[in-house]
Amino acid sequence: MANNIVIDIPPELIQYGKTLLIEKHSELFLDGYHLSKPSVFVRQVHGLCLVDSQQQDHRSVTPTHLLESTLDDEQLVQIIIEFPPECLNIGKSVIIEKSNSNEGKQPLGNFKDLYNEHQSNKSSESKDIHIQIPKQCIERGNMIVIHKEKVFSIKANDYLKQQSGHFINNQFAKRDHLQSKNLMEMTIEIPPEFLLNGQTITFRKEDAQSVAANFPYRRHSRTDAPATNNNNLQKISMEEFLLDKIWNPLLLENGHLLQLSLDFTNRSDIHSKDQLKIVHNGHNLHVEINNQQGSSIFKQVLLPEQVKLDQLKSHFDGQHHCLVITLPVQ
Repeated sequence: MANNIVIDIPPELIQYGKTLLIEKHSELFLDGYHLSKPSVFVRQVHGLCLVDSQQQDHRSVTPTHLLESTLDDEQLVQIIIEFPPECLNIGKSVIIEKSNSNEGKQPLGNFKDLYNEHQSNKSSESKDIHIQIPKQCIERGNMIVIHKEKVFSIKANDYLKQQSGHFINNQFAKRDHLQSKNLMEMTIEIPPEFLLNGQTITFRKEDAQSVAANFPYRRHSRTDAPATNNNNLQKISMEEFLLDKIWNPLLLENGHLLQLSLDFTNRSDIHSKDQLKIVHNGHNLHVEINNQQGSSIFKQVLLPEQVKLDQLKSHFDGQHHCLVITLPVQ
């Protein structure tokens, strides 16, 4: 069964003029350095990151030029969608999927509903927006553009040449342009396989229950992780912990079981739980990777005091390529 990916967008990012990006998360360990692209993101779900394109430092926090150079040969398919924020604010989801039709190269689905007038009352809520991309358009180096005025497919290099010197290269002008049309923009950059194998990508407004801090999560390398020796001084509430974007926590069984899902999509060398070691010191937990060079900390996290660490269970989910950890909650 294909892994369908859902990206939740914080409410403060759903606004006129905003430009967002969903892109593949990539990492490189080189000569003791841990490089990550993107270096700053809002969400990470099964190898895809949500990025605020207008965040000034989202491409300049770490020296990622080495990582960029390793990805030059991997062309992606790009999907650019302009839409009014209201469609997300009234509860709609936008679902991108492969079309089963072999006719034409135009996207199918009900995406034109994006641009209908949206009433704010509850009775106006209707079905989600489906954007169905023909198989022949899902190829490396191709771009699908869905604008209010027109919808078309074009080679990404040709599109960039056409837009050279225009607002596409100026975030401030682009923001103003979108604001003038009461729209925002989502760009999705993914390997074609994401859609060709039957996966769907959905973006929607984050549920109000999971919004507390409304701050983007900043991705740090494992060498930047804080020291954990002073355990007694560190505490985190369950509500705050549920906002974690790396461990993807979920409360199950009416709040009596906490599930963590640590994503290993970008670590193709990890295939089983035998290569990993879970260590906890107080309520600080970290996962180590064992290899020929020894063991090293991959990720660490501070857990809420309510969890019962002595009853921790774990398994490696090969289908979703993630480590699943469950902990009873007192």
